[in-house]
Amino acid sequence: MHLWRPIAHRRRCRYEVPAFQQAVRARFDALRRDVDAVDPSLWVQVDAAGTIDDIHAHVKSLATQRMQEVAATPLRALWRGQQLGEDTTTSR
Repeated sequence: MHLWRPIAHRRRCRYEVPAFQQAVRARFDALRRDVDAVDPSLWVQVDAAGTIDDIHAHVKSLATQRMQEVAATPLRALWRGQQLGEDTTTSR
């Protein structure tokens, strides 16, 4: 989710100080670049400026759609590429 600066200022809390937000953004940008290198369709940016109900409905819709798309795909461990149950000591 992406909170534009004016919205972040209205929702001020200890986690929304500029230095913390910049560090979080840098980590997410790095993760997004890694994901985009594999499959850009895996990363979806959600506008967090709507109401909680609107955001919930949008995220639920995205999740439901993705689950339908991958329903027949075997589960894999995150960031390693092996199927669950596969020997992880020899894979990287």
